[in-house]
Amino acid sequence: MTVLVENNTASYSTSQPATLNIMPVGKIRTVYMNGEKITNWKKDEETGLISLKIPAAEGKIELKPASN
Repeated sequence: MTVLVENNTASYSTSQPATLNIMPVGKIRTVYMNGEKITNWKKDEETGLISLKIPAAEGKIELKPASN
């Protein structure tokens, strides 16, 4: 798997389905995969780590911060 993270966006490429773990800066409200809102992501409340399953493909994950 290859992942490039810039600001609140992670571009990925993987030949097999995988779990992507991201440590965001700040609180995240919404996660988008390839432009579509997804709800099957999990957040570890203790560490803040976000985990989501990604398909074998190239794609983009966008993390939208919570409003203050």
